[in-house]
Amino acid sequence: MNRPISLLIVSTTLDSGGAERFASTLLANIDRKKVQPELVVLRDKLGYPLPDDVGVHQLGHQRDWDTARTVFRLRKLLNKRKPDVVLSNITATNIVTGMAIRQTLDRPRWIARVGNSPRLHDSLLKSWGATFVYPRADKIVANSVGLTDELRDRYCRLSGRITTIANPTDLQELAQQSTRPQPHPRRCNGPLLIAVGRLCQQKRYDLMLNAFAQVRQQVLAELWICGDGPLHGQLSQRIRKLNLTNSVRMLGFCRNPHSLMAQADLFLMTSDHEGSPNALIEAQVLGIPAVATRCPYGPEEIIVEGKTGLLSPVGEAGTFADAVLDALQAKDLLTCTSAYEQVRQRFDANQRVRQWEDLICQTVTATLSTPVEDPAVLQAQSP
Repeated sequence: MNRPISLLIVSTTLDSGGAERFASTLLANIDRKKVQPELVVLRDKLGYPLPDDVGVHQLGHQRDWDTARTVFRLRKLLNKRKPDVVLSNITATNIVTGMAIRQTLDRPRWIARVGNSPRLHDSLLKSWGATFVYPRADKIVANSVGLTDELRDRYCRLSGRITTIANPTDLQELAQQSTRPQPHPRRCNGPLLIAVGRLCQQKRYDLMLNAFAQVRQQVLAELWICGDGPLHGQLSQRIRKLNLTNSVRMLGFCRNPHSLMAQADLFLMTSDHEGSPNALIEAQVLGIPAVATRCPYGPEEIIVEGKTGLLSPVGEAGTFADAVLDALQAKDLLTCTSAYEQVRQRFDANQRVRQWEDLICQTVTATLSTPVEDPAVLQAQSP
């Protein structure tokens, strides 16, 4: 091919989420001599940085029952733009993309990225939708080894198409953002703990607040939570109920959480499940020790236990509180420079984006995948 590969990235939005952060980082760092990207968003939200040379197409998706119309609009766009490769970045966009590609006039190659455990994260409807469309994917990419193993078990007839690429992290941008002024002064002289992520059930902020209340009985610490989502009201009520109003700050969605992270003594994550949590990666890249649940998947592949942080069982507030106290008391032990450097190398965007470029090029030159046309068989093989 004597021209750059045309790539269409399909995302729900470009705002407030790990899959959206992935799309933003890839768009900013991919080599334009090899790949010329465009972006499709289901909804008109563009909070993350977007390079000026990236064309944006908005599909106007508002509600779940808009899906048929969204599929039609995406199919129409694919027929018009004729991209070489389509990359969708989350289960919802994978389903829409797989349905749209089915009846395109000139079928593009399709890479479906999966960023969360289907077994633990997806609804029954999404699970069936994914099972229906994934046989059409030329490649399926997971962002952690654990998630790759789950996908290969779940879709064993597609195992040869499933691979792993860790989330890319722009180290230079992260370093620059971490040094910018931040508008939130500390309220106390004790340790500052920080959590970053969407306020949803998966993240278990209720457990984090319960654990933090126990920590406060021994240490005058402060907790900042960066994120927005459907549980904002419930969590605010819990903060008042636990008498944490003066020690917990709900900062909402932060366009630059890294300047806040850089001030913190400890990063917290209490998720029930993940794929490969970007915020945890970014905290570790900045050299911030972390306490995280040993959830599927990601934390065990990110934290070097005892050197860059501690892992705690899922769903146990008391054990998590003990781990936080241990980390605060042993903070000097969680400053292993070589261990943090290992994390930086593992998630450096320069290396991870090169992997994506290679995969995109290989997908274009490989023989077009033949769909496995019996989704019922695939579902029957699921655990």
